[in-house]
Amino acid sequence: MMLKFAFGLIVTLPVIAGAAAQTQPVAGPAAFVCPKTQTLNCMPIVPAERRALCQKDYRDWANKHCPGLQIVY
Repeated sequence: MMLKFAFGLIVTLPVIAGAAAQTQPVAGPAAFVCPKTQTLNCMPIVPAERRALCQKDYRDWANKHCPGLQIVY
């Protein structure tokens, strides 16, 4: 009985995870904007309001599109 339950759970989890992944908003370069300041502080511990700005995809985009921006690690 327990084995049947475990197998059912293993089969169901990817379906649940896939449904959750599809409902998450997609962030990408179209949503990016340059910060209002010339310095972006990404020194640990990064506060929640700056975490998205300190991720690699945003930093790469900002280095190309925001002239004069300095990112501090």
